[in-house]
Amino acid sequence: DAMGRVQMEVLPGQHRYGLTYQAATQYVYSSAVTVVFQTRLVTVELRDSAGNLIPGSGAVILVRSSGSNTFVVFAAGQLGAAGRAQMEVLPVPHQFYVTYLGITRQQSRDDPWVVFWASDFR
Repeated sequence: DAMGRVQMEVLPGQHRYGLTYQAATQYVYSSAVTVVFQTRLVTVELRDSAGNLIPGSGAVILVRSSGSNTFVVFAAGQLGAAGRAQMEVLPVPHQFYVTYLGITRQQSRDDPWVVFWASDFR
């Protein structure tokens, strides 16, 4: 529904529930009456050798979950004016792809902070 809920009747016992969001799927085994899937906010940044954010870089960001072959545009597809972008994703491992200066680099991460370094795009 509009609140992000789905209801169904199931027989008593443990069941496997799955949710797909942003081309990533998370599974939960539960016998509870209510099953909750919680997203997390992930931040992707591009930094220079001094550790400063690179504003207005034009870097393009794509993401895909470990179990998917589908790429999703991360946030608006580019790092924001401040040199970072944020997006809610399911808490499963993801591969993050950043294209900067015509070169693409990838990181596999399972945490909410992903930093790319400009020196890696040479």
